[in-house]
Amino acid sequence: MNYELLVIVVVCLNILATFSLWWYVAAKPPRPKKRDAKLLWDSDPITPKHAPPKVSFASLPHDGNRHFFSDFAEFADVLNWWLEDKHVQSRWRLQDLPDDDSNTGAGLDYGPLLGLRFAVFYNRARLGELEVSPGDNFTSESPEVSARLEIRWVRLLNVSTITDFLCGIASHVTDPMPNSVGYIAARQAINLALTESLWDTYQISKFEELDNQDWGEVSVSFQGSAEGYITRRDVWRNMNARMVAQTAADTIAKTRTAEGDSDLDDEPRKSKAAHAFSIVNNNIMLAVIIGLGLIYVAFAYLAQ
Repeated sequence: MNYELLVIVVVCLNILATFSLWWYVAAKPPRPKKRDAKLLWDSDPITPKHAPPKVSFASLPHDGNRHFFSDFAEFADVLNWWLEDKHVQSRWRLQDLPDDDSNTGAGLDYGPLLGLRFAVFYNRARLGELEVSPGDNFTSESPEVSARLEIRWVRLLNVSTITDFLCGIASHVTDPMPNSVGYIAARQAINLALTESLWDTYQISKFEELDNQDWGEVSVSFQGSAEGYITRRDVWRNMNARMVAQTAADTIAKTRTAEGDSDLDDEPRKSKAAHAFSIVNNNIMLAVIIGLGLIYVAFAYLAQ
């Protein structure tokens, strides 16, 4: 390898390393500064200054979109009114953002989705964004929506503070009845998101030193009806019974085939034995005839 080629390789590797480092830093949320922590812990909730998107209803392609923007025009005000209620007394607030294109989780695969975006504040610290978009068949009577919420610096807050806010948002964009599918799915999504955040924070990388680490353990208990196991056990038993029966049938078939092959093999052996016996008999008869002839010749000679 000549010197010029070596220089080119080194420069390319430096460019790749720099780009990878830049991408890693850019992908991480900004670190909270002391001022951010003070605004988070030692301030009062903000008074939202809304800057709602300026949407031309005539430009919207579907009636569902027009109904969505009309019905959700006061979404932030309604949520803040609920958060300020004396029975809730939450320090969370929402503030309209002017963007009218929200990249929800579903929209990442198909491009931006039309919707509303809100800044999420705890006291006077901005911690994240909430995005709400109409479903494909949105109507005022069936207001199906998609919502995506991201909150940063969650380790600076109590877990109940996080869960109460997330459940409150979920109760306004899904069915609030405790036994409904939407309510259960929202609760599961919240628990999974919190678990993933905690796990990502404390997960040990394969590049880290394993000595002097708390590797963690999980302890969990379940109590209830084992109907799922019983159902699956019955299926397993039936499957194994069919396999045993099939194996027995295959064994019997192989045995019968082997016996048939054995009978076929005996026929040539019997035929060969009979042929050999016939040859022996013929030889004996020939020897007897020759012997008798010799005796006759001897007697005739003596008689002369």
